[in-house]
Amino acid sequence: MGELAKTPEANIIKLPNISASIPQLKAAIAELQAQGYQLPDYPSDPKNDEEKSIQARYDKIKGSAVNPVLLEGNSDRRAPQAVKAYAKANPHSIGAWSKDSRTNVATMGKEDFFSNEKSVTVSESTTAKIEFVAADGSVSVLKESTPLLAGEVFDGTKMSRNALAAFLKDQIKRAKEEGILVFIAHESDDDEGE
Repeated sequence: MGELAKTPEANIIKLPNISASIPQLKAAIAELQAQGYQLPDYPSDPKNDEEKSIQARYDKIKGSAVNPVLLEGNSDRRAPQAVKAYAKANPHSIGAWSKDSRTNVATMGKEDFFSNEKSVTVSESTTAKIEFVAADGSVSVLKESTPLLAGEVFDGTKMSRNALAAFLKDQIKRAKEEGILVFIAHESDDDEGE
């Protein structure tokens, strides 16, 4: 696929990741099984060589493994010239603009993905284990082994669900007081916080 991605003939359409989380991967497998596809279940905690082999096959096609292969080719997320030309020739009418219109952009500023982000560049090839540590101190292994190449960036972050809820509540209250419309943008429905 990596070689195909480098050719001018390639037109690769990558669907949204089903592998953003193991539950999503399992749901996708169950959906395909319900349609008659003979797929094995994803073994989160493989007990034997057969289950380890099944897990390894699924792990090869998860988004984190596929993305670098596709992105090494001709992946370009910018709008093509034809799309830009059409937009310029056919501007969207938003109606009369009033100088009384007000807007405000707010960010959490703390306990969000941006403020909690941590990253490290590994100096030599290694493997990393991804764990979730619950409030009670119990540890769940989310991924036993993630291979990292020398010079690769390993990055992670978190968001506090409670801080997000409080922030949204404050912003909705402020918007009502100031008489402005609330528009909340988010990137994915499957983002999970603390």
